[in-house]
Amino acid sequence: MKNFGSYILYMGCFLSSILWSRHYEKKRIISSGKKAFYCILIILPIVLIQGFRYDVGTDYFSYQALYRGFNEGNQLFLSWYASEPLFIVLCKVSYFVLNGSSIGFFVIDAILMNVVLFITFDYYKNEISLPLIYFFYYMLCLPYFLNVERQGLAVVIVWFATRYVHEKKFLKFLCCILIATLFHNTAIIGITFYFINFLGGKYRRYTKRIIVSLLLCTPFLFNQGLEFVSNNLKIFQKYKKFLKSDMSGLIDSANTNFLYMVVMIAVLLLFVRFLKKSKIDVFWVSFLCIVQLICYLLSNYIDWGYRMSFYFEYGVMYAYSFVYTKLKKCVNRIVLLLFIICSLLFYFTYKFYIQGNGEIFPYQFIWGNK
Repeated sequence: MKNFGSYILYMGCFLSSILWSRHYEKKRIISSGKKAFYCILIILPIVLIQGFRYDVGTDYFSYQALYRGFNEGNQLFLSWYASEPLFIVLCKVSYFVLNGSSIGFFVIDAILMNVVLFITFDYYKNEISLPLIYFFYYMLCLPYFLNVERQGLAVVIVWFATRYVHEKKFLKFLCCILIATLFHNTAIIGITFYFINFLGGKYRRYTKRIIVSLLLCTPFLFNQGLEFVSNNLKIFQKYKKFLKSDMSGLIDSANTNFLYMVVMIAVLLLFVRFLKKSKIDVFWVSFLCIVQLICYLLSNYIDWGYRMSFYFEYGVMYAYSFVYTKLKKCVNRIVLLLFIICSLLFYFTYKFYIQGNGEIFPYQFIWGNK
């Protein structure tokens, strides 16, 4: 399939899912059976392109090798991922359920990821625009998750855990984070989602300022800090290979992810007063946005910097989807919607279609390779 045809395929599947989410959004009271039916309708187009692909995504063949290696008893692979046992279990279950099919892992992972995502978004259904948050996800996250499959699953599990942050159910929250960590160890960063709620009390304002100031300094101190611990503590020596020696990227105008998100957050600041009406603490959302920008800056120092930003993407996604529902004037909603659509389409088109980031173009179905 040629690049333009692939582009149309992606947009068609995204639009189908979004339209079904719009139809489901109108159903305020619905039985569990009908909810499951709508879940299938919403996720089916995405499972199709995510699970039944061939050579789509930079890490496609790497995952196939691991998938087969785990089930053939490759001790090297098993030792590499010993700290992420649920990833190994997922591969083995997928292999068993689909009888060793080469796409077994991709299909099962796609189903699991999109079901968790549906449950997560459904929790906030009465506060946000479902079609809008799905649109954000498809434009900003899904293309990357066609590469970082296991981290993508860990990310959506961390997003799911946010419900227990707002319900103040720490044990359930911690259980979700631990599960996500056993798929991908980076998910441990999700623990910060809960403890940011403790910045209250008499010194709330000053505590926030101190935290924000420390966060803003992180990108400039991170390289030196990691270099120090990797040189002096053996347990961290393996991370030294991720350090970058070239610091010029910090002011590189080509850092489109950082510049794009700066614009998105700047526009969002115009609607802060609406976020105060949410059941979610506005500072909690602000914290996610700030850390996301920091992760973009850290990508100039360490290769893993950008991949950590996925966990904090939820802040912008939720905020815009919430604000849109609170605008009373039709003209304001139309203007905001046009801005969101244009900006997200620009990002997807530029990053993935033009630049070829993630190697998701051209698209090819598994049966097209036979």
